[in-house]
Amino acid sequence: MSEPGPLGGVLVVELGNLIAAPYATMLLSDLGARVVKVEPPTGDLGRRFGPYVGDESAFFMAVNRGKESVALDMADFVSKRVLDNLVRKADVLVSNLRHGAMDRLGLGEDRSRELNPTLVYAVASAFGADGPYSKRAGVDIIFQGEVNPGSPVYRLTYTKTGSATLKLKFEIAAPEKPQVFVTYVEGLARRR
Repeated sequence: MSEPGPLGGVLVVELGNLIAAPYATMLLSDLGARVVKVEPPTGDLGRRFGPYVGDESAFFMAVNRGKESVALDMADFVSKRVLDNLVRKADVLVSNLRHGAMDRLGLGEDRSRELNPTLVYAVASAFGADGPYSKRAGVDIIFQGEVNPGSPVYRLTYTKTGSATLKLKFEIAAPEKPQVFVTYVEGLARRR
């Protein structure tokens, strides 16, 4: 029987597509966390990209190993309650959905913290949480074409909001940059 890893016992809930959130949570899974990937009934967008191995997208499999997956229709009341319960139990919530999507799902940072005050809330955004491009979707190739050479690719800020609560805000200007997530994962592993 193998050892659980440094993140054994940590529950991570992922609401993500393509690479940024799936890659980050794959690393957490590799370190022993239990990762539950929440997908719409149509699945993660990455499931539609080839090449395929049988009926499965190799692209999707490359960044989603070691995870459990659940399909939830967020227009359905029961699905919303299931997701709320997952967030209540989670240690970490990771998302890279478009700007405002988490709020529309009822899981913006404030609401998520109402459900679970100790939750680590991590959202990857191509162009940051505010500013003139914050509402734009983006993936690595778009970012690379628009970023100034030498500009910072991420910002991690934290504030202590009580004797036991550490509020983390992790903004990524380059969501597909693996070194950003490696840094984040290493930090989470050290907290254990």
